[in-house]
Amino acid sequence: MSPNITPAEHPNAVENAANPTTTKPGRFDPARLRLSQVFEAGAVSKTSTITARKPDRHNWFMVHSDPSYHFQTMVLDIKADRETYLVEPELREELALELTPKLIVPCITRQHNVFLWAVALPDQSGRANTWAQSAMEAVQKGMVGWIRLVANIEAGGYDTYQPRVQLDPPVWPDLTMEAMLEKAFGHYMIDSLDHPRVRALFGEV
Repeated sequence: MSPNITPAEHPNAVENAANPTTTKPGRFDPARLRLSQVFEAGAVSKTSTITARKPDRHNWFMVHSDPSYHFQTMVLDIKADRETYLVEPELREELALELTPKLIVPCITRQHNVFLWAVALPDQSGRANTWAQSAMEAVQKGMVGWIRLVANIEAGGYDTYQPRVQLDPPVWPDLTMEAMLEKAFGHYMIDSLDHPRVRALFGEV
């Protein structure tokens, strides 16, 4: 009969005591799989992509409440391709008949995705259609709370919906408006009359 050996007297006891972390965590150990606070913090403020587009009817969004982030400019709208281009100021006179005045406002969804919404402004005669008027009203509502924007074809404008419950305020990324514009319009800037979009308008290509 072999003598009784207490855990402290076991031959591997010294080795195990010296290496208390040799036991590998299981594949499904919650401590190993849990997201770190650093990752969570970074996910909230991600700014990998910023697009220039209209709000999606199925997404709740808010408009940046700081008016300094809103600005008026002239854009070239290619409606067939749903593309909007910024235009260098010195080219505006040459392209005047092709350009549209817009108010560009940053928006953010509940999924923390930022986009720039180019809202139509009244033309030089001061006229604004019902679509533009309802969009501007939506901008005002979106500055103070979450909204959804849905086109109402019969009424000729947008309907805005507000949530039935209180939603947490958005967490905006630490970006200047210039940085947002660069992300959204980096490949959508008309800086020359030789730009392919301009040449197509002039019938050169």
